[in-house]
Amino acid sequence: MKKTPTYLTLRNGVYYFQLRLPARLETRIKPANGIFRKSTRTRNRKEAIQTARIWWVQIMTNEIDPKLLREMETWESELEDHKRMVDRGREIVEQFERSGIDENDYYAVEDFFQHYTTTDFKCFVLAKEYLESIKKQKESHEPLRRTVEQERTPEISGTRLSDIRDNWIHFNTEVRSVENRWKPASKKKFVSQVDIMIHMTGNPLAHEFKKNVLRDEFAVKLPLIPKSIKQRKIFRENQPSNSTDLEGNLKPIDEIIELAQEQGIEPLKPRTVRDYATNISTFLRWAAKNDYISPNIDSILDVYREMNSEDQRRKAFNESEIKSLFETPDYQEGRFFPYPERHWVPLIALYTGCRLGEASQLDIENIAKEKESGIWYFDFTNEDNKTLKTKKSKRKVPVHDDLISLGLINYRDHLANKHSKQLFPNLNPDSNGHWGRHVSRWFNGETIDRDNRRLGYKEKCGLVTNENCYFTFHSFRHFVVNLSKQNSSEGSAPKWDYLVWCEITGHSSGGETERQSTYEEEFDLTTKKREIDKLRLSFLDVQSIAKWE
Repeated sequence: MKKTPTYLTLRNGVYYFQLRLPARLETRIKPANGIFRKSTRTRNRKEAIQTARIWWVQIMTNEIDPKLLREMETWESELEDHKRMVDRGREIVEQFERSGIDENDYYAVEDFFQHYTTTDFKCFVLAKEYLESIKKQKESHEPLRRTVEQERTPEISGTRLSDIRDNWIHFNTEVRSVENRWKPASKKKFVSQVDIMIHMTGNPLAHEFKKNVLRDEFAVKLPLIPKSIKQRKIFRENQPSNSTDLEGNLKPIDEIIELAQEQGIEPLKPRTVRDYATNISTFLRWAAKNDYISPNIDSILDVYREMNSEDQRRKAFNESEIKSLFETPDYQEGRFFPYPERHWVPLIALYTGCRLGEASQLDIENIAKEKESGIWYFDFTNEDNKTLKTKKSKRKVPVHDDLISLGLINYRDHLANKHSKQLFPNLNPDSNGHWGRHVSRWFNGETIDRDNRRLGYKEKCGLVTNENCYFTFHSFRHFVVNLSKQNSSEGSAPKWDYLVWCEITGHSSGGETERQSTYEEEFDLTTKKREIDKLRLSFLDVQSIAKWE
């Protein structure tokens, strides 16, 4: 390995250029101590050396770029800002590791970060990269370390990306512990996106797959990929004109992009672009960890992983929006009673913060009464053909008094007398085992075809999704989780217990130790009921909602 130039130093995982300016340098701007320091903004040694050499030549030949000249006085504040971000990121990394969340569990990771800002997420990524660089530095001093060329060369020279993809699937569906294995929907989504990346890069041999290949063949074209690329027959090769089946392989991506623009097919939304980048990065990191490809190739996708700003994330409902949803003739006149899932599932989500699927898959026996305390509760479980997203999702949650006064227990007893098993008999799981698809389409709307979209209930109530407002059914959960966090702060009256609410919503607090998450039992129903009773929606005219008789 070539020796690192003396004017290049590593600070917090990032390379910095540092040089004492020559006395003969003719410039009106000079640091007080005569030393110029500036971040190369990269953790890659090769890239840092290239950048540093350009600056060194400019300084030594007295032909400094004006922009570089203006930045001579800012390096100290830049270094301090970088250090603060790394320190903040290390705190979040520690909380993340204590939570016991699997980095490959997309939904659990999303739940963990929903209360953090975009800046916090950047700090987290920065700290992870810094800690990884420190680890590699330590490993580089081990006497039996492998050479750089060995580290960058896959174990099997004939291995292609598609082969690595197959091994990745096997690991996540067969090797991992049962509770951490992919669910059918996760497998379908992750593999589909990785397949598109493999198609766009030409399924190269692993040792030929470098950053420039990922950048030139995939990253720069990612925002141009059309929606539903695999579901449209016009993007397939050897497609008979009269066929309705999806036959043949995908056409070259450049041709697909051109066809999409001609047909007026919209490209992927920013949130979907971020999903692609996040999931494909997970695959590439796994491949690098198992010595199939060179490390840090996925850094090319960082710009897309961080593009999902606060305004583009799913929004929590506010008080006004909740009033718009429930103070309507549909609820006040009981128009949803013939479709009880439409009436009850949003109300259950509002008073528990549960997920759509958790409420939709409830059976009669999942609403029960504890003998000792007499407390009615929901039993969210993954037994009997049910699914839950995380270990925290399996829990018991007291039924709020408002739900009881609105007749939920009467509705439950009515179905029990009819010997019904399901709480919502109209619902069935889809091919991926999801119970909430019907309610989701009713609430969020759905696209029938290219020119026809069925409006959802939220839109009929005036809640329109656009680039600034991204509302989904999940916004009920955001409302409850955010409310519990805000009301747990000092000065709140009454003050909520955030840890108890994390159990109520099945949400990771991020502050639990491994001992707490592994050995300690959940809070008892009496404690949870005391917290549930603090949820008083005084802004909502609950009494105007029709009661189930």
